[in-house]
Amino acid sequence: MNTIHAEGQHAGSASVMARRFWLVAALILLVRLVSLWFNSAPLFFDEAQYWVWAKEPAFGYFSKPPLLAFVIAAFTGVCGDSEFCVRLASPVLHTLTGFFVFLCGAALFNARIALVAGIGWLLLPAVSLSATLVSTDVPLLLCWSAALWALICYRQDRHAKWLFVLAIAFGLGLNAKYAMAYFALCFVLFGMLSKEGRGLLKDWKLWTAFAAGLAFLIPNVVWQSQNQFTTVTHTGDNIGWGGHFPNLAGLGEFIGSQFAVAGPIVFAVYLIALIRLWREGASSEQKLLIAFSLPVLVLISFQAIMSKAFANWAATAFPAALLLVSELFIRRMPQLWMRLSNGIHWAVFAAIAVLVGFAGPGQLPLSEKQNPFSRMWGGPELAAGVGEVARAEGIANVLSGSRKRSATLIYYLREEPLTVYAWREGNGPGDHFELTRALQDRPDLQGEDFIFPTSSPGVPEAVASRFTTVRLAGEIPEYAGSDKQRRIFVLKGYRP
Repeated sequence: MNTIHAEGQHAGSASVMARRFWLVAALILLVRLVSLWFNSAPLFFDEAQYWVWAKEPAFGYFSKPPLLAFVIAAFTGVCGDSEFCVRLASPVLHTLTGFFVFLCGAALFNARIALVAGIGWLLLPAVSLSATLVSTDVPLLLCWSAALWALICYRQDRHAKWLFVLAIAFGLGLNAKYAMAYFALCFVLFGMLSKEGRGLLKDWKLWTAFAAGLAFLIPNVVWQSQNQFTTVTHTGDNIGWGGHFPNLAGLGEFIGSQFAVAGPIVFAVYLIALIRLWREGASSEQKLLIAFSLPVLVLISFQAIMSKAFANWAATAFPAALLLVSELFIRRMPQLWMRLSNGIHWAVFAAIAVLVGFAGPGQLPLSEKQNPFSRMWGGPELAAGVGEVARAEGIANVLSGSRKRSATLIYYLREEPLTVYAWREGNGPGDHFELTRALQDRPDLQGEDFIFPTSSPGVPEAVASRFTTVRLAGEIPEYAGSDKQRRIFVLKGYRP
């Protein structure tokens, strides 16, 4: 790759570029907040589940560590429990992640590249989508980028304060999602790739920082030991090796999805750069960025070929990948490519900001299968139907047969004097609600009556056999305008 632009006069001062970053970031955040306010999509059941976690403080939950629950609790404690407030953390934390990416670029290269990378992060297609939802990836990416910045700064001056930041970021990241452990793996690979990295690999102070961060996970490990290590079991179930290898279609789907996650030009430039830099030789800075991106992509690609992998599972690769691409955009490529990439990302940002305002049933001229929001529909309608039957029947208990239904009912019935219980399938819990509010664990509810909503024609035999009588109380559309029906049953006389 030939150098196209001399960077000297374009590098800019860090303070000037930082002001430009915050000016653009504030504009993007403002648009996202307005868009979030008008977002008409009900909470996805995962989002509703995270809200439930926030209302039940603990050091762990069935499928994830606790940090996201703490974050949601902090925002909803100030803002309230509306969909807007539940999702509010996402655009705010993504903005902070963009700033840490900016700081990484400034420390590694110069302020001009930092600005391109920082704004580039805020406009990644996956970030534009993620900012409309709340998920565990949001705090994870903030912690990852902060840890990367601390490591880059420690690499330059060996100051102890960076070890403190690294330990906190690494520890909080582990409590956001166990995928933060990839960070240590990437560090080891950097040590193998460069002479400078090998020096860092021998630095006991760095390993002390990693150990201090790992200690942040002790409360979660204690919680796991008290709850049958459910998160470990769930993670193993998600990995799901066995019977699928080699899943070449899954690998192709995963690789293809990364062009949507990072943007087609950004991901293509990244892949080409890996080949070119392998041939021509990479700088120490480039080796560091490859080390903190490529291993994650390789690991998740391996997972995809063994079983399955979702597009977001490699999200931690992209702070470093974007920094690498940003340097190439500025130093080695015609500006046309950067402008074209930015144009695509601005268009995606604008489209998502507008479309979420029309995310309800029937608001877009698309069929259910074509509509990307259709999986989020039905929660408010189901809760309204259940609440109406419960009032008419004078029943205070609701029984749910799935995680999706449990989460949405608990959230959308939060103003109703109803208690939601879960029906546990099998001998062990299959989700958070089967762990914490399984009806089978409540023999004291003998003789009580329940409302049971379902999309099936009738009540499963395993459930019906535990009640003296079962009666259909009503039917409601799955969502406004749907031809599909949900049925609401009254279950009388629970028999443990």
